[in-house]
Amino acid sequence: MESGRLIIYCRLPGLLALSVRASRGEGETQSPLVVSEGRSVRDACSMAQSRGIQTGISVIQARRLCPALLVVPLETVNHQGQTNTFLDQLADLSPVVEPYAPDAGAAVAAD
Repeated sequence: MESGRLIIYCRLPGLLALSVRASRGEGETQSPLVVSEGRSVRDACSMAQSRGIQTGISVIQARRLCPALLVVPLETVNHQGQTNTFLDQLADLSPVVEPYAPDAGAAVAAD
């Protein structure tokens, strides 16, 4: 059997919301928060997720589920610190890791 490579896509839900909280010095006990990309939810904190808000739904739909929702545009999020930590953790599992998105990376695993 020939050895091949397997590319693994890894996304860390909540990473962008965590980045917002960290940059503002807020704890998880603050109001529900989502990071928007265009008109849709790109990421949500655990409090927002517990209220039924999922990645990919529209911000309007998210506000219907949670009127007190704090919406932060992706362009304003300083995610580099958390992204680097996440990619470093992936690097512990694979010798080849590439950033794929602000909250995702691709790793190569041997078969």
